[in-house]
Amino acid sequence: MIQIDHGFAFTGGPRAGSYVGLVGGVILLLFSGVWAPMGIGLVLILGALYILTTRSGIKINKELKTYQAYASYYGIVVGEWKSLEKFTDIAILKGRMSSSMVSRGNARISAIETVYKVYLLTQSHRSRLFIRSFEAAHPAEELMKDLSQDLGLEKVTYNPKKSRN
Repeated sequence: MIQIDHGFAFTGGPRAGSYVGLVGGVILLLFSGVWAPMGIGLVLILGALYILTTRSGIKINKELKTYQAYASYYGIVVGEWKSLEKFTDIAILKGRMSSSMVSRGNARISAIETVYKVYLLTQSHRSRLFIRSFEAAHPAEELMKDLSQDLGLEKVTYNPKKSRN
């Protein structure tokens, strides 16, 4: 079984805010003594735990040739198992990811990063399954090599076939 975790669904500000909500919810629940604030505290706790525990990833069963693209909420994994039979190739797609912030003085700060994403591809390359993203080429190539050997996939350059009209 191969398990690749894509990480938390919420990062940065929402995660920081959820810690504040969690502490506030616990204080309301334990120390208010009145039902309405206790209910608000419970809602805050549940919302914060949702943000703090939501993750995604993919599990691959090499023996059965199946995969599960999953999401995990409150530690409960959700996602159905599907066949890998339609995926015959594996490739790395190079892309760019950008983020920007604007300060109070309206000055924009931008960052652009190159990312390397590993995908399983169908024979026509028209459908693909995201496996993992890397900031450097070498780890992406290592994962592609390992999955290619484990699953019997051909390492290829992404080149989708044109559809006939």
